[in-house]
Amino acid sequence: MKKALWIPLLVILVLALGFGANYFLGSGKVNNIIERADSLMEKQDYKKASDLYAEASELKQDKKTDDLKTLSKEMDRLHDMKKTETPKITLEQVNKIKELPKHQFEKQITKSLLSVEKETEELQSQLQENEKNMKLVEEVLKNKELSNVDEVTKDGLMKFTIDHPLIKEQEKKWSEFVTKAKEEAKSFAKDQEEKKKLAEQKKREEQKKREEQQKQLAEKQKQKQEEKQKQEPVKTEASNVEEKKNNEATTLKVPNFQVGLSIVNSFLKAQGHPGTAVYVEEFETEDQYGYKVTDWSKHETVFYGVNKKTGALEKIE
Repeated sequence: MKKALWIPLLVILVLALGFGANYFLGSGKVNNIIERADSLMEKQDYKKASDLYAEASELKQDKKTDDLKTLSKEMDRLHDMKKTETPKITLEQVNKIKELPKHQFEKQITKSLLSVEKETEELQSQLQENEKNMKLVEEVLKNKELSNVDEVTKDGLMKFTIDHPLIKEQEKKWSEFVTKAKEEAKSFAKDQEEKKKLAEQKKREEQKKREEQQKQLAEKQKQKQEEKQKQEPVKTEASNVEEKKNNEATTLKVPNFQVGLSIVNSFLKAQGHPGTAVYVEEFETEDQYGYKVTDWSKHETVFYGVNKKTGALEKIE
């Protein structure tokens, strides 16, 4: 009876000892994992630390372990983010970590976050400054202010000192901008040179045209002057003829109508006509003085002309 009673008690004792041993052994294993994870945290190997904290958390539920698991995981994410993401996203992650429990790693994590913030701000500053300079080039190209290309693409304006994909992307874009700007500036300079040559050619042609017109005008004036000089002797000769004519007129044999009428009367008298002719009317031609007279001997009207130069009388029919 006593033997039967001790058997169950022995089984219970063995089981209790087993559970106790497992508990102490398991607890020791968890502590070992956590110690390794803590060591990795101090070395800032957050990825491996996160894996160990996760393993320890599965073996033993503990808030501190869970906190450190989350902290190491977010720090590992931050480590990757700062290498690839925009400053905005990285700083959001920094602010997120600031709110997490840090336990014994408060000082270390705070220092790391400050370092990341500084690096991120430098990245942001470089990105913004580069972007501003690229916009200047864009404006120059857009507004065709190609004479300013050298100024806005000179060395030292852009900085690509931070090893980050966004900086490398800017560097590539900047290289493309500069190449395009210099090509357009070269083309612009060539066009300007062509325009300058065309303008100079046009100016020369216009000058040549003016000189030709002046030459033609001078030639016409010369011809006109020569024509005038040729006409001078003719005019002089005409003047001489006119003067001679006037001189002759002053020495005409029959200078006026009265003398001519005397010639007419003398002629009639020589013909045996009694009396003298009665003057009725006079007229003049280029060579003669003309008279319309009444011949009383015949009781008729007759016309006589007396030559101015010779005094010869002629009956005009």
